[in-house]
Amino acid sequence: MNKRSRWQALTAAAIASLLLLGMAALGTGAQAAGGLTKCGTKTYIVELPLTTVPPTVRKYTEHAENINVSGISCSSAFKFLKLLYTSKTGTIPEHYKCITGKVKEPVGYFEQVCTHGGAKIEYGHHGG
Repeated sequence: MNKRSRWQALTAAAIASLLLLGMAALGTGAQAAGGLTKCGTKTYIVELPLTTVPPTVRKYTEHAENINVSGISCSSAFKFLKLLYTSKTGTIPEHYKCITGKVKEPVGYFEQVCTHGGAKIEYGHHGG
């Protein structure tokens, strides 16, 4: 009888630890797959060359408002936005696809949603 109670206790402990591990795995997965992470607002300086003699550069500031990310870090989103704003080719960098979204932004900003794989960046682009 003593051996049986030991095995029952060992089995109960194993089941309890498996349940705790399963709950911990679901908890971290829910956090990763959960809502968007808020990154705030970022300002970028864009330099445009002027065709004057001597050649000069005009500096403009561009603002990305209410940056929210999912699937990537805020620093990666800031890097992407810097590449987007300072691109000389006019193409979207890093194979992202950007569309106008339905995110609420302040007056004068267009909603933008850029995705690539599991990464998603939402922000307000100045212009309207």
